[in-house]
Amino acid sequence: MYDEVYRPQFHFSPPQGWMNDPNGLIWYLGEYHLFYQHNPHDIHWDSMHWGHAVSTDLIHWENLPIAYTPEGPEDDYFTGSAILDDQNHSGFFDAGESGIVTIFTHRDAGVQQQSIGYSKDGRTFYRYPHCVLPNPGQEDFRDPKVVWWEERKRYLMALTVFDHVEFYTSKDLKKWTLMSKFGQFAGIHQGVWECSDISELPVRGTDEKRWVLIVGDQGASKTQYFVGHFEGKQFVSDDAPETHLTLDSGVDCYAGQTYSNMPDDRCVFISWLNSTHLFNCTPTSPWRSVYSVPRELWLERTENGVRLFQRPVQELNALRGEPVAFDHMQVDSQQSLGHIPPQFDCEVVLDVSQNSAMQMGMKLCVGEKQEIIVGYDTIRNVLYVNRSLSGNMSYASDIPPYLEARVMPLDGRVSLRILLDQSTLEIFTESGDVVISALVFPDATQNEVVTFARKGVGTFERIRIYPMRSIWKELGDRE
Repeated sequence: MYDEVYRPQFHFSPPQGWMNDPNGLIWYLGEYHLFYQHNPHDIHWDSMHWGHAVSTDLIHWENLPIAYTPEGPEDDYFTGSAILDDQNHSGFFDAGESGIVTIFTHRDAGVQQQSIGYSKDGRTFYRYPHCVLPNPGQEDFRDPKVVWWEERKRYLMALTVFDHVEFYTSKDLKKWTLMSKFGQFAGIHQGVWECSDISELPVRGTDEKRWVLIVGDQGASKTQYFVGHFEGKQFVSDDAPETHLTLDSGVDCYAGQTYSNMPDDRCVFISWLNSTHLFNCTPTSPWRSVYSVPRELWLERTENGVRLFQRPVQELNALRGEPVAFDHMQVDSQQSLGHIPPQFDCEVVLDVSQNSAMQMGMKLCVGEKQEIIVGYDTIRNVLYVNRSLSGNMSYASDIPPYLEARVMPLDGRVSLRILLDQSTLEIFTESGDVVISALVFPDATQNEVVTFARKGVGTFERIRIYPMRSIWKELGDRE
């Protein structure tokens, strides 16, 4: 197990069966809990359970028994969140005790409504038998994210309803009151909105705070976000309604959620690495789907306003082996760096002030009629990924082979971090302002890494390629 073709080795994926949205991300009693939408019986979406895993470091995961199982053929446990009830507002716990309360969409006979459950030990979960937020007659009424609103001394729920987000409040997690609505005329609207997330974050370097609302657009397969504040009951975005802010410039990063009750000040986010256009198509078995590496999110003020930044959590560095290193390379066509299996963490610094190339970058998983190109266009100041020859593309008739994002040099340099793990590719700028995620399915035996420059000489100031240890094999060794 965990050695199948295309199986990622330092990303979370289920032992078997189907997985989609991450659910109920919470730190509790020294463990990071990860619940997930799961069909344990097949690699296709159906019969939604809540799978469950825990970690002490956000990197190594222990699979646990399923937390919630459908009671019947027309019953599903859809996406939701979890929160620490340390004051026993819910009444589920004994005096002086605390526990986890999960809030999720329970689809009963096709109707989406909100229910809750609880656990005293983080292992055994019970569903509260009564619906806490009935469906008012909407087909799409789902995916509650609940946080504690310290300023108002109550719980705040963000719920997606077809083309907008509705905000509800509660004092006991059982009785919810509609507060306001947001989004019908803002952001991206190519399909149904879903998978909302809400958190309040400081703006680095200031004494300001902002609320960050994250929501997926199913038609665009995009995770968008809004930065704003509450004026009374109403969420007000800092930006104009036509502003489109996305967490990822690819189309394979979706349905993400942030952790609650973190033991430090970080905001940590995990997303589903898949496209809504692929859903049941990716060529893996006996499992289907994988999550992003955990990412730290933060806010900074930019010339365009307050924006969200992200980077892999620092715990990931513990998996690095000894690097393959290159410094001050001048490339006028292409140069091989050797054969490196597609399970690595790469840091590369392009000195675009000291080159004449129009394009430069790296080719990964190079072989016969196969390559994954991560490049930078120095004329347009664009970071791009070309996966048109990335290997097995038989599944991919409906997804774009070419992805790009505008990236401006900083002090004449473009610094990137590239995470390649068998079938996942995540690229971060060093500043954290741009991320491109993409699914790729290369033949792992075709594993040459090549630097390239087009129409001139490219300067590679620094390259470090760290082989990454398998979190699953390490776990097996410890056991």
